[in-house]
Amino acid sequence: MPDSTKHITGITDEMFIGAPPVEEVLKKLKDFIQKLPVVAHNGFSFDFRILEREGLSFDEKYDSLELAFFVL
Repeated sequence: MPDSTKHITGITDEMFIGAPPVEEVLKKLKDFIQKLPVVAHNGFSFDFRILEREGLSFDEKYDSLELAFFVL
């Protein structure tokens, strides 16, 4: 994980000890989501890009940041 991300999030290398491989986590996430719509805050600029780069695809995806702009 990049140092900049560690600094922003407070995540440490020690927190990854014993964690399952990312492939296993992504498979469980995909099994959990199935074909349900997915909502993420700032998802179009961040979360969805990362997950799609790792091979996840979504039938429906929504960004609550965009919704907030319409509401406000």
